[in-house]
Amino acid sequence: MQDLAALFDKSAAVLQHSLVGGRYLVAKHHLEAGDVVLQCPVLLTAQLPSWRKRICYACHRMCQARLALRCKGCEQVWFCSPACQDSTTPGSDPSHVGPEGAHKLNGLSDTQVPHQLLCPVLARFGSAKCGADMLCVLGMVLQLLGLQQLAGQAPSETQQRASAAVGAFEVLQDHAAELGKRERLEWLSALTFLRQDLQCIS
Repeated sequence: MQDLAALFDKSAAVLQHSLVGGRYLVAKHHLEAGDVVLQCPVLLTAQLPSWRKRICYACHRMCQARLALRCKGCEQVWFCSPACQDSTTPGSDPSHVGPEGAHKLNGLSDTQVPHQLLCPVLARFGSAKCGADMLCVLGMVLQLLGLQQLAGQAPSETQQRASAAVGAFEVLQDHAAELGKRERLEWLSALTFLRQDLQCIS
């Protein structure tokens, strides 16, 4: 808790805690336009299935027309340019992606899990009997598992960033006790699917 509170030393909010609601933020003063309330790196990203053909998987650029480039391995992700598609391969430099390198990553984390690591699992997502929101969550869980693997196997600099991302996830507030019976069953079904999915490719 103390380490988390240090993140807000320069912000307009202070981190507090209650037994009922868990962690929450309280403004230190009357907020003005432009006040920094929370600033942190992006750790995981997700796209609703209904938007994945218009939002680039690599840079999150939203396009008016349907994207033409897709991963033929999983059929689950689309790209706005060959540069973005190449940026998701291991060893690539994701600092400049997009049409002819014209735009940067749209606020994404420096530690992006190589798509090849996730592709075999994503290929089975088409058969998932989950709602769109749950598919997004499963996608983020899969990215987290990828970050854990990077933290143990990647080059040292990437290991450090991945380890920091995993550590930040592990201190998130746990609201599992607040789930109702129906929500618990939905989570159990979704996580069982993901576990079986991972076992099929291992």
